[in-house]
Amino acid sequence: MPDQKIGDMPQLSNPPPATTLGLMVPVVRIGDPVNYRVPAQSLLITPAQVDGSGLAGLVETIHAGDADPLGTGLTGGGLTISGGDSSGTGGIGGDVDISPGVGDTANGVLKIAGDASVVAYNHAWIGGFNPNGAVLLIAARPMIVTAIIGRLGAAEGAVATLALYKAPSGTAIAAGTALTTNTFNANGTPDANQILTLEADAVITLAAGDAIGIVTAGTWAANYGTISLWLTFGPT
Repeated sequence: MPDQKIGDMPQLSNPPPATTLGLMVPVVRIGDPVNYRVPAQSLLITPAQVDGSGLAGLVETIHAGDADPLGTGLTGGGLTISGGDSSGTGGIGGDVDISPGVGDTANGVLKIAGDASVVAYNHAWIGGFNPNGAVLLIAARPMIVTAIIGRLGAAEGAVATLALYKAPSGTAIAAGTALTTNTFNANGTPDANQILTLEADAVITLAAGDAIGIVTAGTWAANYGTISLWLTFGPT
């Protein structure tokens, strides 16, 4: 079948309104996508609850084409989401904005490949240095902590602990709020990961301007290691 342009398919150029299935597709595209640039068209996914049925919103999926399962060594279809280019002097290119939803008991989060740990910050300390009070990051926008993992290079030989706290601007880190229910053991087993247990969602959610820093206790003379902080983006 030869490529079809939008002009060749007038029955598809004006899509019907969204149905109770919650999906409106503007056009069917076949062949070279260069032929199908239609201004002011969009893909609209409507919430399920607009009809008063009280149903939750559907989880919608945009999936590129799979390779022929009967073939061998074939590449699956790729997926590109891009903002539009400007035209003429002074034009501005289009943004790409991916935003999680706002919830009553918990907000949605940004995930990549099904995992919400999308931003990482690692802080390492050397033997003989106490990282107490060190600030790891300052959030420029709302964020959510998804994991905190530590690893020792050498144990202290005495009681030594480390915790991560959040604190708003104007508040000392030590006077802030602990992000985990337990602490990192700086006298633990070297080279073994310690996965800390996160506090409730309200605690691990950062507002713009919140800082995350280190609070230590015990003896800090010989141990060294790394603490890894993972976060994702929440709705603004």
